Amino acid sequence: MTTVEEKPRDLSLKHFLKEAFVAVTDVDSAFIATFRWLVTRPGALTVEYLHGNRARFMAPFRLFLLCNVIYFVVVAEYGVGVFTAPLSVQTDRMGYRAVTRMIVAKRLGQDAPAMTLEEGARRDSVRRMFAVKYDGATEAVGKAIIVVLIPLYALVLQLLYAGRGRFYAEHLVFSTHLVAFLMLTVAALGAVAGGVGGMMHRLSLSRGGDDELLYSVILVVAFSTYVYQAQRVAYGVSPREAAARMLVVALSSVPMLIAFKFVLFLATLYWIK
Repeated sequence: MTTVEEKPRDLSLKHFLKEAFVAVTDVDSAFIATFRWLVTRPGALTVEYLHGNRARFMAPFRLFLLCNVIYFVVVAEYGVGVFTAPLSVQTDRMGYRAVTRMIVAKRLGQDAPAMTLEEGARRDSVRRMFAVKYDGATEAVGKAIIVVLIPLYALVLQLLYAGRGRFYAEHLVFSTHLVAFLMLTVAALGAVAGGVGGMMHRLSLSRGGDDELLYSVILVVAFSTYVYQAQRVAYGVSPREAAARMLVVALSSVPMLIAFKFVLFLATLYWIK
């Protein structure tokens, strides 16, 4: 019986440094190439991944996680409110505010109206303390559940491209790149606005004002343009088809964002119990 002789391992310092250099430069190369293609070549990352050319770029979900981190760093620094919402917004400004008020009142044992001024003041104090606790937790919860947007966008695309022979997994890859770009765009706009004007505390989709309108318009235009171009590349559709489907994807973002914030509300309440 013969045995295969193992090749002796090179344990020299030179070999160690060579491997370290290759590892670092490969990571940096993939990191830079992935973000460059994500921003400047919409849809191309999806095509490369689905065709099996994956060595040069980061995996879609890893890219999403990095964009997630970037977005929530900007949230902490400048207060962007696209994928987060404090308790005051959830109970006073969202379309489902009657439901969230009822849930919070039941959670705090305040279903019945206050009978005295003293009891009313005590309830106000309890609500303020609860709001501080809620607001401190909701960003972390939002960071964890924002991933739900990926299968939602993929479902919309599955319906739009029904009968085209596309698998749901293909739409998932495309949606992962789409959501990654959306988070990166929100973060970039927030950082620019905060750095240039110092007004990022007013630039939130959950607050009113001209700043909100300008921010929203820029975000919608950037995202819609990206969706249009990415579809042309990833799905190989005509300009007319891409434009029609782009409108559906853009319009579906509104109910998806509302649904996401309601889920965020429920998840945060569960988290801090």
